[in-house]
Amino acid sequence: MHFGSRLFVAVLFSLLALAFWAVTIQLYLEFGHDASVWGLHKSAPDLDAITASLRAHDNEIWFLLLTHYSDLFLFFPVFGTIALIAFFTPACVFVDMYWNTARLEPDQRIPLSRLRFLVGLVITVAASFSLANYVQDGKERTLWQLKPEVLKTDRGEACTNGQSCARVAFLDALANLRRTSRERVTLYDLGRACTDDWFVDPPRPIRPPRYCPVSTNILGKPETLKGTWVDDRTCCAAQQRFDAAVKAKYANPANRSQTNTFEAALWPAHMFFLLILLALSALLAFRRNRVEELYPTYSNAIDRGVLIGTMAMVFLPLMHNGFLLTTKLLHGNAAGLSLHRQPETFSVAFGAWALLIILSFLHPANKQAEVSARILGVIATIIFALKADTVTDYTIYWFGAGAGAISLAVMVGLAVSLLVALWLWRQAETLAANAADPPTKPDDS
Repeated sequence: MHFGSRLFVAVLFSLLALAFWAVTIQLYLEFGHDASVWGLHKSAPDLDAITASLRAHDNEIWFLLLTHYSDLFLFFPVFGTIALIAFFTPACVFVDMYWNTARLEPDQRIPLSRLRFLVGLVITVAASFSLANYVQDGKERTLWQLKPEVLKTDRGEACTNGQSCARVAFLDALANLRRTSRERVTLYDLGRACTDDWFVDPPRPIRPPRYCPVSTNILGKPETLKGTWVDDRTCCAAQQRFDAAVKAKYANPANRSQTNTFEAALWPAHMFFLLILLALSALLAFRRNRVEELYPTYSNAIDRGVLIGTMAMVFLPLMHNGFLLTTKLLHGNAAGLSLHRQPETFSVAFGAWALLIILSFLHPANKQAEVSARILGVIATIIFALKADTVTDYTIYWFGAGAGAISLAVMVGLAVSLLVALWLWRQAETLAANAADPPTKPDDS
C-alpha cells in the first residue's frame, strides 16, 4: 500500500477527531470557565481552576450539559474517535485502490477510478454541508445553545417555595432529570400524552398524577415529592412553557453561546464522519472480491477494524434514544422536530448501515465471515433480547442525563477496551504468522 494513501487518511481522520474533541472542550471551557478554544492564548484556566471544576462536577453547568446531550458531546469524541481508528485500514485500502493505480495491471483497475474518487469525495462533502444546514435550520433549540449567564439567571415561572412551578428554571430541569434517573432509573413511565390520538380510545381511568421534571423541583430526599404530583395536562403546559422559553431566549442573538457558534461551524465534520462510514461500508459490501484479490494481507485487519468500529458505533443509537427521551420530558412532543429528533429517520439510516456491515462480513470472498458473523450475532441477540425502553433507561443512567463520574469512567473504560482488543488481536495474528513462517537465520558459513 502506498504511503500517500495512509497519509491522506491519517490527516483526514485526525481532523475529524480534532473537530469532535474541540466541540466538547469548547463546551467545558465556556460553561466551566467562561473561556473559549480560540481564546486560550489570552485567558486559559489554570490547573487549580480545572481541578476544582472537575471535583465539583455534580453541581457544574458544564457537566449537566455534557451528560444530558451525551450523544453529541460524549459519543463523538470518545466512541467516534474509536470508530475512526478502527476504520483506518479499510479507508486506506479503498483510497489506495481508487487512486494509486500505477502498480495494478490494466484488468485489475477500476475504470475511471480517480474520477470516481474525486466525484464521490465532492458529493460526500456537499452532502455533509447540506445535512448540517438542514439540522441547524430545524425548529428545535437546546440549552447548550444559550450563554451560561442566560442559564444562570433564569428563575422559572410562578414558583412556590422553590419546588412547584408553572415552569422550573433551565438548570433546575437538568438537575431534576439527573436526580430522577439516579434515584429510580426508569424514565419511560414519566412521559406524558400531550396530544390526543383520535384513532385510540383514551384510557379509563385516566392515568394517575406523576412527577413532572419541568413543573416540580426535587428538594432533598425524594419523599419531599409526596403530594406534588401533577396530571398530564399540567405537565404538558409546563413543557410548552419550558420549550417556548428556550426558543424565546435563543431568538435574541445576544443570548446565544459561543459553543453554538463553534458547533455550527464544525457540525459538517460530524455529518461527514457518518457519511464516510456509510460509504466505506457500502464499498466493503460490494467491492469485497477486489479487496481480497488486491490486498489479501489486509483482509484480517479490515475485519478487525470493522468489527471494533461497529461495536463503538452501537452506542450512537443507544445514546441518541436516551437523548430523545430526556428531551421529550423537558420539551414535550411539540418541541419542533429536526433531523436530530427524528428517531425513525435515524433508525432507518443506522439500520441501512448495519445491513451493509453484515453484507460485507457475509460476502463469499470474506475468509473470516463465520467468526465475524457469530460475534455480530451475539451482540445483536443481547441488544434485542432486552426491551427497548429498558435499554434506553439504563443508557440514560450510565451514559446520559443520569451519568456520574463513575459511569463516565466506565464509558471511557469501554472505549479503551475496544482499542486494547484491536491491538491484542493484531498482536496475536502477528505472532501466529511468525510461528507459521519463522524468519530464516543468516548462514554462519
